[in-house]
Amino acid sequence: MNLDAWQWTLAIVAAAIVGVSKSGIGGLGILSVVLFAQILPAKQATGTVLPLLCFGDIVASVTYGRHAKWLHVWRLFPWTAGGVVLGWLAFDRVNDRQAQALIGAIILGL
Repeated sequence: MNLDAWQWTLAIVAAAIVGVSKSGIGGLGILSVVLFAQILPAKQATGTVLPLLCFGDIVASVTYGRHAKWLHVWRLFPWTAGGVVLGWLAFDRVNDRQAQALIGAIILGL
């Protein structure tokens, strides 16, 4: 996929927003999803944002690992993994238009 210069700029800004949102600014992560959805098809945008979020979590864990309450993390892990699996199953069965509508509904719901 070939992106124009403005799309690359928007992608860089959206990736930076993912990083900043991991610093504790709640709700900012939704903006990155919207920005990626402007330049990529909905399913591809979701597949791009998820690894960025995972990488941000890894960096945060390495940086602040000694301050983390790992019991809380492990309590959330099964639910998080289940959500990723359910998302994969749902997005495997919908087209890009339906995925865009689903993402929009989730964002509006939040």
